[in-house]
Amino acid sequence: MISQERLEARLKIAKDHFIHENAHDLDALMQTFGKDASFHISSFGEQFNGSDAVRGCYDNLFQGIPDIQFNITNLYGSQDAVIVEFMFTGNHTGNWLVPATGKHVNLPMCAVVLFDEEDKILREKIYFDRLEFFNQIGVEPPKKH
Repeated sequence: MISQERLEARLKIAKDHFIHENAHDLDALMQTFGKDASFHISSFGEQFNGSDAVRGCYDNLFQGIPDIQFNITNLYGSQDAVIVEFMFTGNHTGNWLVPATGKHVNLPMCAVVLFDEEDKILREKIYFDRLEFFNQIGVEPPKKH
């Protein structure tokens, strides 16, 4: 069982993580992750393991949707994880997943954030409606592998 102090520290890291995402500050964002960073986009079946891979994923996202914002709607802390519900908004004006469409995206998402022993992010796993994302950008979804 973790202490209330550790739980509050984890909630703060999660909030800071989203602040750095919204600022598109890759250096500060990567400091919220621990040494064994992992980012999973479950809706696409993609995993990015290691700091370089995680950083590359975010860099591609920020280039593909340069005005992207992640607006927290609910934040929950537990002994094992922090759960974040948020709205993902922005314009798909760059190449991310598919060539730029110029379409606006406004999509509810959920992140499950696990922490390492130093209370840094070990794994962030996001969930959202894959079909709704592609509907909003006006593209037929690619087939899953």
